[in-house]
Amino acid sequence: MTKTTMKDLVIRTDYIHLDQALKLAGLAASGGEAKAFVKGGSVSVNGAVETRRGRKLRPGDVVEFDGIVMRIAWKTGGCGETDDACGAESGAADLERTGGGRVGKPDRAD
Repeated sequence: MTKTTMKDLVIRTDYIHLDQALKLAGLAASGGEAKAFVKGGSVSVNGAVETRRGRKLRPGDVVEFDGIVMRIAWKTGGCGETDDACGAESGAADLERTGGGRVGKPDRAD
């Protein structure tokens, strides 16, 4: 029996593309790797195998890949400035995508 890990992927936008979600969650190191996972039939969305890497995921959608289940959730105002309170309540690891700019990359000093 395989162990399943549950995560919430918190977004502030209306949707996130499937390949972006895999990269943001750390399940794929690059866009090419995410594309290969999706095209290879290794990813399911809401219980059905999904082969479109550009599939729009919206709050409530559930992604399964390699023993990890990710629920897409929308950022709401109930948790304060940090997500620590939200994560502590749900017991799940929360990841977040903001509505603009690059995610997880430091600003360049140009």
